Amino acid sequence: MPIAGDFEIIRATGFNTVLIYEPPGEVLELAERYGLKVAVTCSLNWWAVGGMDQAGITAKVLERVEAVRSKRALLAWLLGNEVVDDILQSRGDAPMVAGLRELYAAVKQADPPHPVSPNWPPARHLDLRFLDFVSINVYPLWPPEVVAMGVRPLHRNRVAPNRW
Repeated sequence: MPIAGDFEIIRATGFNTVLIYEPPGEVLELAERYGLKVAVTCSLNWWAVGGMDQAGITAKVLERVEAVRSKRALLAWLLGNEVVDDILQSRGDAPMVAGLRELYAAVKQADPPHPVSPNWPPARHLDLRFLDFVSINVYPLWPPEVVAMGVRPLHRNRVAPNRW
């Protein structure tokens, strides 16, 4: 498996965790052999989260959870990746929060020990305190708040304090 070489380099570099989008169970088993933990991202159709197909979205995420929840390398679940600002503006905050809350509850019921987060920062203004932790994609010049002030102001009052 070509990913073994990547895992070998990652581990040799001193890292201990990787984020992978919807990996098959074999990838988590391989990660375990290299002493790595995996944050698994479940793809979401952001246009549909909190909408008419919420049950379908939840079912798809739960299939992913069922497939790999017992893998020892599993560290956490990430719900989607960087919801686009246009979608948030078009759909509004309430359906997005309701959809993420439903997904969170379903994942926690199916797999209580593993923490759950969405991927920020585009949704940074949403009240997501029901989630277990905050995950943020940070790039050299984005998001501007992180570049200017660091991450603490970005997540203040957005997640439950002292959950971890």
